[in-house]
Amino acid sequence: MNIKIFLFLIIFIPNNFLPMEFPKKSLFLENFVKEYDLKAVFLYHFLRYFEWEGTENIEFYEIAVFGKSEITKTLKEISEKKIVKGKKIKIREIYDLEEIGNPHILFIPREKGKKILEIINKINFKPILIVGEEKGLLLKGASVNFILVEDMVKFEINCAILKKYGIKPSSQILKLAISVLENEE
Repeated sequence: MNIKIFLFLIIFIPNNFLPMEFPKKSLFLENFVKEYDLKAVFLYHFLRYFEWEGTENIEFYEIAVFGKSEITKTLKEISEKKIVKGKKIKIREIYDLEEIGNPHILFIPREKGKKILEIINKINFKPILIVGEEKGLLLKGASVNFILVEDMVKFEINCAILKKYGIKPSSQILKLAISVLENEE
């Protein structure tokens, strides 16, 4: 994959565009864009389409990645070139629950999904958008979960969890989600 071309496209994507229909595998994109590059773009756009209280006076938005993941490199490259609502983006990998802190988004890679309950207990309803990528994480407490549908990267949203965490989704992001869970199951 040519990351410079990919980042060039991302830089010139309009602010209101989310790559909802980018297939993970297609004849045009299979050697061009990887699944984690698309997920990184989604995370960047999530900073625009979710609202956290008290972000008016922050210095930067923060995305934390729990463990080693392919997504980190692309997130760092995006953060070097893009800003959100006039603020820089900080990316960091964490390897222990004690390192979570207060990021705006916490991405939980597939291999760390089994720790979701420990993570939820640790963050204790802080306004952190927990984003996973493992089947069933939405019902276990993730705010947003990536899923693949016919080789397309999609996402689902748990509004009940967002409300508990004090995070407000925009109406646009709710329309783009493949499914929206309104009530706790």
